[in-house]
Amino acid sequence: MNIKEFKKIIFKEAEKHGITEFELFYQMDKNFKVSVFQGEIEKYYNNSSGGVSFKAIIKGKTGYAYSERLDRESVDFLLESVIKNSEIANDEGEYIYQGDEYYPEVNVFNERLDNYDPNFKIKLCKDIEKAALSYDKRIISVKSCFVGTNESETYIANSENLELFQKSNYASVYVLVTAEDGNIRKTGGEFWRGMDFGPINYVKIAENACRKALSLLGSEPVEKGEMNIIFKNEAFADILTTFMDCFFAENCQRGLSLLKGKVGERIASERVTIKDMPLFEGGFATRGFDSEGVASYNKTVIENGKLNTFLYNLKSAAKDNIKSTGNGFKASFKSASSTAATNFVFEKGEISFDELIYKLYDGLIITGLSGLHSGAEPISGNFSLAADGLLVKGGKVLEPVEQITISGNFFDVLKNILNVSDDLYFGMETSKGAVVCPSVLVKNINVAS
Repeated sequence: MNIKEFKKIIFKEAEKHGITEFELFYQMDKNFKVSVFQGEIEKYYNNSSGGVSFKAIIKGKTGYAYSERLDRESVDFLLESVIKNSEIANDEGEYIYQGDEYYPEVNVFNERLDNYDPNFKIKLCKDIEKAALSYDKRIISVKSCFVGTNESETYIANSENLELFQKSNYASVYVLVTAEDGNIRKTGGEFWRGMDFGPINYVKIAENACRKALSLLGSEPVEKGEMNIIFKNEAFADILTTFMDCFFAENCQRGLSLLKGKVGERIASERVTIKDMPLFEGGFATRGFDSEGVASYNKTVIENGKLNTFLYNLKSAAKDNIKSTGNGFKASFKSASSTAATNFVFEKGEISFDELIYKLYDGLIITGLSGLHSGAEPISGNFSLAADGLLVKGGKVLEPVEQITISGNFFDVLKNILNVSDDLYFGMETSKGAVVCPSVLVKNINVAS
């Protein structure tokens, strides 16, 4: 039974039970992934997972249920479950969304991706590993190397005659290498994602990972103190992802964000403009609607340093008596909706990365961070993180540094951004969203060795 046949049956049966407010949510994912180690397949899987959830509002209370099967027995199970669950529910603010007049079309599915068979992906993975190992004799191992594809379907239908469907797919590649020089070992990784393997340059992917690792060999300690630094785009993407929760309205309403009550105020340098862009062409989190059926649109969160809006789902929007921004998403079909960004885009600057280095003149380039889970406090904004980096003197990169810790506060970092380069980096999609950002020059960061 396909999802539309299932929908007809469960909607008809729901009405027979006297249920008038309800919603069906369906999600199905097909995943392929192969990893190699020393020229041999290390892991291989090719599977599908997903199912449906059913939500019904009965006498003002909301019941939820889900099933991994699309059959007649599941219809009965879902209806019985939502009725029972609604009787013990204590939720508030739930309702069935009526839909929007316009839903944008997004280009997130490429039929050509289905034409690449598993043997092609296995060979590509092996070729990437081989290219990395042959790049330089100091590259002693490839710690991780995988090639994967994902195809996803999302379908939403409800008692308000809303019916939405979206199909998407993508391919991904990742390689992580280890470089060694004497007693010093450093790692470097490179991630690629696209909708077609056609334009991929696997040699460049391998070389980029190797160059990152090699650039950190021969590291020297650095003097401690407060200094200006450049967060390389990949490192700054990690910072933004870690503290992204402060822009979610539900966290402000719970008292879990220091930005509460600051809409309309300047919270960052005038160099900072950040947008949530679900319609961003080529973005990793591009979509036409959210998990609650709200149409996607691009919105500016921070404009030239001023906070314009938080990101809302239906429930948090109702509390503030405004329209949802289309940021209500489910982690899976089994989950309740919460807030997440889509493509969280920090607007690029007008100068190159080399020009940004010259503007720094003396300081550090932070190329990588670790300890983000334990060394960062998302509510206060405080962080103390181990970092890899490069020393800059007179506008020139001199040598790598090691054993350094940087500390500060995320909200101060936003205020202290002096300049922004044009080198956009597309970060991996997480449960919070997918960060797109350039490298930034920041003043007054504490550095210790």
